[in-house]
Amino acid sequence: RFNSLTQDVEKEKRMSCRPYIMMPYLASILLVATTIMMLSFTTGTLGVTAISGDAAPQKDFSGMKMIFLTSVIFHSYLIGIVAGKISEESVAAGFKHAAILVVIACVAAKVVPLFIAI
Repeated sequence: RFNSLTQDVEKEKRMSCRPYIMMPYLASILLVATTIMMLSFTTGTLGVTAISGDAAPQKDFSGMKMIFLTSVIFHSYLIGIVAGKISEESVAAGFKHAAILVVIACVAAKVVPLFIAI
């Protein structure tokens, strides 16, 4: 009796947490997209800074882009660990979600700039 009650409580808890499993994935995609948009607008603004009448010298923002995208991918990895803890109640399961989220973040980092001129 106690065992079946415990199983019912565990099942109910898993069912109540199910909608929250997709949130880390959406958060990771939004994090990558907003970071790339912010980089796009920032580099566009900094690229315009020149004395009036003179052409603005081309600046290299690759270092800044690399720092931001690396931090976004690392953050997606940590979000994946949390997603595994939420969904399957173990940090070990988080590595599966972390790997998926890192791949999603890398793909989003390649796809989003196609829609936004950086």
